[in-house]
Amino acid sequence: MQAKVIVQMLYTTCTTNTVYIYYNPPNFISAFIGTFVRLAPNHISIADPDALQIVYAHGNGSLKSDFYDAFVSIHRGLFNTRDRADHARKRKIVSNVFSQKNVLEFEPSIRLYVTQFMNQWDRLFDKAVKNQSGSEGEGGWFGKDGRLWLDCLPCK
Repeated sequence: MQAKVIVQMLYTTCTTNTVYIYYNPPNFISAFIGTFVRLAPNHISIADPDALQIVYAHGNGSLKSDFYDAFVSIHRGLFNTRDRADHARKRKIVSNVFSQKNVLEFEPSIRLYVTQFMNQWDRLFDKAVKNQSGSEGEGGWFGKDGRLWLDCLPCK
């Protein structure tokens, strides 16, 4: 799956005149090649958390590519706004929520809930391997052929 995504990103990068720089947590590429990996003439993978502030800092001079247009539904939101002035206005409204201090203070809660979530999946998977089923959630779940099947969008 990851290789397929990288191939698509390389194709997009090579067919458009855009430079893509993104933070890529340490993975198989950075483990073998290094922290900064040039995947294409205009595509750089960075596996260094200290570089986040430099790469994603507000006002660093970089612009969002047309890639973000794919995420526009009805109106542009903070994430997919490409206009600097519009983005700055929207960013100001929520900036204190995403300050480094607030994010770090919220991290223990996120860790707790992600751990609970993963423990639930592990519990359901252990039962699914035995071809059991259950009614937890909106659409329930069942085990078949050693897999856990969940109905994430049940129709009622």
